[in-house]
Amino acid sequence: MKKTILVIGLMFGMVALWVTALPVPNAHSSTSGSPSGKTGSPGDGQNCTQCHAGTATQQPSLISLNVPSNGYVPGATYQVTATVSFQGRTKFGFQVSPQNVAGQQMGTLTATNGTETLTQVGGKYITHRTAGTSGPTGTRSWTFDWTAPAAGSGPVTLYGAFNSTNSMSNSSGDVVYLSSTTVQEDLSAQISEDNFIPELTLFPVPANEFVEFRAPNAASDLYSIDVYNISGAMVQTAATQTLQGFRLNISELPAGMYFVKVYTNQGFTVRRILKS
Repeated sequence: MKKTILVIGLMFGMVALWVTALPVPNAHSSTSGSPSGKTGSPGDGQNCTQCHAGTATQQPSLISLNVPSNGYVPGATYQVTATVSFQGRTKFGFQVSPQNVAGQQMGTLTATNGTETLTQVGGKYITHRTAGTSGPTGTRSWTFDWTAPAAGSGPVTLYGAFNSTNSMSNSSGDVVYLSSTTVQEDLSAQISEDNFIPELTLFPVPANEFVEFRAPNAASDLYSIDVYNISGAMVQTAATQTLQGFRLNISELPAGMYFVKVYTNQGFTVRRILKS
């Protein structure tokens, strides 16, 4: 009889251990942060739907940052805001990462609110903590810092995945959004350290076929004009004896931002143009 009781007790113990070892539903574990590599970027190749049932929907403008229109300065730090909304839901999660198209880390993320957010993989990713999931009004925002990468890194895209949960403590019924925003590098400091012709302006903005130079006070001289793309490579060159009214043909250039360097043997200046 004692042997029978002992066997039954061992069986119950094994069942208890097995039940204890069962995996906790993903919805529970994700309240304390998403696993890394779930931003939906081309390099990550995965998003929140790997843990939460359903499909991911592209949603623009969920990520914003205070980088000026002329681009980020290498090594400078900027504030990022990630926001997701879904009326009637009160719990949200996210993960954001700055990457290039190959999935390489571009700059470093810093959790300025360590209570609600945490960084992962040396600042390549940032995600929510449990204390940062509540959104009682149907929306949730997180703010954090991004320190730009070294000079010559070029365009950087911040990729993000966002989860609007139904608070049912399981992985079904959640809504996942993907969003991204791209910032250019400010290359003006690398191309020029002077503003020799301060009155120089270029029209129109944006330009398509031609860019017209306006510099009413510039003296007649031999001016060299070099055009650089956002990677710092020279893509076009020209020369003129006068700047006022000079027209530069840019019709062969692809659409995008460029830097025009104008110089003589006395000095030089740089202006930005946008090709439409």
